[in-house]
Amino acid sequence: MPLTTPVRRTRYSQISAQCGGALQELGGYGGKLGRLVKYATEQAIVHQGEVNRARVAPFNPNLIASRGVDAEIFISDRVNQPGTGGVVRITDKPSPDVSLTGLSTEGFPLDWGPTAGHLAAGDDSGRVCCWDLNHPESPTSTTEWGSAVCDLAYHPAVDHAIILATDASTVMFDPSAPTSTIDLGGPAMCARPSPTNPHLVAIGRVDSLTIVDLRAPAAPLSVSQTPEVYCLDWSPHVPGVLAAGYTEGRVELRRVGRPEPLFTHFGHVGGTVDLGWHPVVPWTVGSVGNDGRITVFQPDTSLLDI
Repeated sequence: MPLTTPVRRTRYSQISAQCGGALQELGGYGGKLGRLVKYATEQAIVHQGEVNRARVAPFNPNLIASRGVDAEIFISDRVNQPGTGGVVRITDKPSPDVSLTGLSTEGFPLDWGPTAGHLAAGDDSGRVCCWDLNHPESPTSTTEWGSAVCDLAYHPAVDHAIILATDASTVMFDPSAPTSTIDLGGPAMCARPSPTNPHLVAIGRVDSLTIVDLRAPAAPLSVSQTPEVYCLDWSPHVPGVLAAGYTEGRVELRRVGRPEPLFTHFGHVGGTVDLGWHPVVPWTVGSVGNDGRITVFQPDTSLLDI
């Protein structure tokens, strides 16, 4: 697949978004009162059915991997899709540039690898597939785990290693040698390796947020009692800081070693189903909820005990 020229990235400052009513934020937004961000749709890409998850390629922000209610993974190149150039043109027919096959059922886990063109996904049957977009005809590896895959993420510093959370276990494994694994404990909803410390992994479970050190995974560094953690993401800018989204709608920003959250965002009426840090602007987080609301917020760091 030919890679296109990266699109222009927009820098934002003092970003906040909030829902109405009496909900209050704990920690303060990036301004005295916070302010809503005005935005416009630049491009609409038609998808086959609803979107379970979408991820922008870190090596080329024009490439978007997505998946829905079937087993296929779709790769869309923004340059080849209708609406490029700031003119929104919507077609009623999905036309992904590449369709990846190999999974057997629907699922949510999806992640780009640190090597350009590498991608992994898992499904509800327990299957994990990895692909190389240079040879997209079939997966480069397929492993079976026997229980639904809830989350997966490539390790940023260990070649080919994947952190995997399933309904039965949490492990780190190499798809080329799946029998050689590091046990990270029991079932989990999500698990994420730190991009700034290669030894740390955050694990979200039904009733806790756990931080483990890969050098001694049997002895967690911390276990914080929380509501069910549905999604996690480490800050790419501030070492030891991560965002956690809960099934009851909160998003918390936390620091390793501190029991209380740095900041709490009550942005969703339903559960928080996905979140991520802005890759360029520090302390800026976007989250998506079951209520269909997308929020982008930035805490006032002068109020945070950091």
